[in-house]
Amino acid sequence: MVFQNASIDTRELPRVEDAEFKGIDRRDLFISLGWSALFFLGLLIGALSIMFNSPLQEHLWGQILLFVGWMALCGFSLLATIKGFANKKYALRQHDIIYQKGWLWQKLTAIPFNRIQHVSISQGPFERNFKLSSLHIYTAGGSSSDLSIPGLHIDEAQRIKDFILRKSGNTSDSDLS
Repeated sequence: MVFQNASIDTRELPRVEDAEFKGIDRRDLFISLGWSALFFLGLLIGALSIMFNSPLQEHLWGQILLFVGWMALCGFSLLATIKGFANKKYALRQHDIIYQKGWLWQKLTAIPFNRIQHVSISQGPFERNFKLSSLHIYTAGGSSSDLSIPGLHIDEAQRIKDFILRKSGNTSDSDLS
């Protein structure tokens, strides 16, 4: 037998753009905004304690600068969360799962089913109230998930998990925490 390593015409490869992407549940945007609001409220409390317990309390320009900085961070975070939400999409294909996210820094991850070792579903306290969950997909070699898809209705996440486990030949149960 003679070794061959033929070239592949890249124009004939399947295009990711042709995949049928599905957006995540809109309620996940409100959960993300809620977590951001809690974070920035804590940041504001910290900034106020710095302002009133330091030499900045005597300088109006320092207080204004601190508040303007807080507002700028808050505004950018709000913009990034809203714009980034529109790009959170996933697609299931015959041999892999694809997840796309990001606004300024966009990321596209595709994981072939034959590389998947474990799939789990998780819910935080806010997600539980909205009946949403996150699907976590693990491949060999890592302790953290290689792909996490947030904002899935719990039933949809379970259906996707079952489909992936069938396609990957992995029948182990995963936990819901």
